[in-house]
Amino acid sequence: MKRILLATAGVAVVAVFAATIGFAQPTATTGSVAAEAAAPLPKLPANIKERQRFIVGVKCDAPPFGYINVQGKNAGFDVEIAKWFARYAFGRESRVSYICAPTPAREPLLTTDRADLVISTFTYTADRDTRIDFSRAYYKATGRLLVKNNGPVQSLTDLRNRKVATTSGSIYDRWLKRCYTSTEVTVTDSFTNALLAFNQGRADALMWDDTVLVGVAAADQSAKLTNDTFLALPYGIGIKQGNVALKRWVDSRLELIQADADLGPLPPDGLEALWPQRRPVTLHTRALAREAWDAFRAPEPTDLVELAGRDTPALPHLGSALLRLLEELPDSRTGLSRTERQLLEPLLDGPQRPLQLFVASQAREEAAFLGDAWAWKRLAELVPLVEELPAPPPLGDPREFLSEQVTLTPLGRKVLAGKTDRVEEAPIDRWLGGTHVDGSWRWDAATRRLLRPGRPSG
Repeated sequence: MKRILLATAGVAVVAVFAATIGFAQPTATTGSVAAEAAAPLPKLPANIKERQRFIVGVKCDAPPFGYINVQGKNAGFDVEIAKWFARYAFGRESRVSYICAPTPAREPLLTTDRADLVISTFTYTADRDTRIDFSRAYYKATGRLLVKNNGPVQSLTDLRNRKVATTSGSIYDRWLKRCYTSTEVTVTDSFTNALLAFNQGRADALMWDDTVLVGVAAADQSAKLTNDTFLALPYGIGIKQGNVALKRWVDSRLELIQADADLGPLPPDGLEALWPQRRPVTLHTRALAREAWDAFRAPEPTDLVELAGRDTPALPHLGSALLRLLEELPDSRTGLSRTERQLLEPLLDGPQRPLQLFVASQAREEAAFLGDAWAWKRLAELVPLVEELPAPPPLGDPREFLSEQVTLTPLGRKVLAGKTDRVEEAPIDRWLGGTHVDGSWRWDAATRRLLRPGRPSG
């Protein structure tokens, strides 16, 4: 489910192009594959088309898949899928209304027609398939166990006569009661409350999806994941049973989201499985790619803004990728880039290690963005907003750097509060494509506007 948006600033646009057209075949292809690629896609059901909006159930407390961000908006990977569907259906990613869908509420949202789709870390099971329909799988997770470092549970074999927290209606609820009959299962109505039960000592362990527990373990020095992995969890999109037209539409658009495949770690058979999904690269696609590349290389980012706001179905992820790139310009209020802000804000609650900050930052991204080495570099550049740090890897000693506690300074707090400007306090000198980033060009995150040099910031 990982989407290659930007690996580094220098290859941002290339990554999007490669992800979008990397499976494509030459335009001149003939035969059954070409005919299949040219076949019309399934149509959107009339009731949704007339409404001009999707109603989608998503998690609101399970980063990085579904959560409420610091601006009070729905965010996460599952939310991004809903946005892609809206772009495919209506040309605008904003045409989605979100409903919080904790585990017990997912099926009722569909059976009572309160949601068109439920994209909410929804694992396919044969039992659920008797009541609702599922799309093809878009992510494969696994079950994990979160425990205290020195707690009584250190593996699945320790669960006898212990308390385990999980959510009602989850596969873990039923699995524990069936396979671990001597275990007391603490069932809650949401992941937030299950985590609270674990943190308050009302449960010896927390059982849930690895996608969420990995981030929790990284942020909590008193907890860890056991080595156990269990239960294959293919995430699918929930659809009301019998709505064949909507299922066909969803499955076909999931196939279009080619950029979900992170090609680097795929094994040979994984790459081979993508081959039938290749699509023609048209002259229009090439022209659009060239236009984006020219905009990226230009000495001013103005063309990036124009292109980011345009509907580009030939490269459907281009707009969101370019907007995320523009967020690396200094903010008009604080002078911080989005990455810098996401690395600093967790420090308001106290010192944390670099890996914790990296995981927390990634959890707030709509798609995979920036590797860990670049995050370490950004952290080192934030001195004096944080206390002095050892040289980051790859030039510095990784163990020394990663074991260091990163501490926010009083100046860092002032910058985050908007009381002083990051660029004025700690000048920057880097490049965003062809644009020299020194604080002259600014990005207004609230209005998504580019501010030219010399224009008052806000």
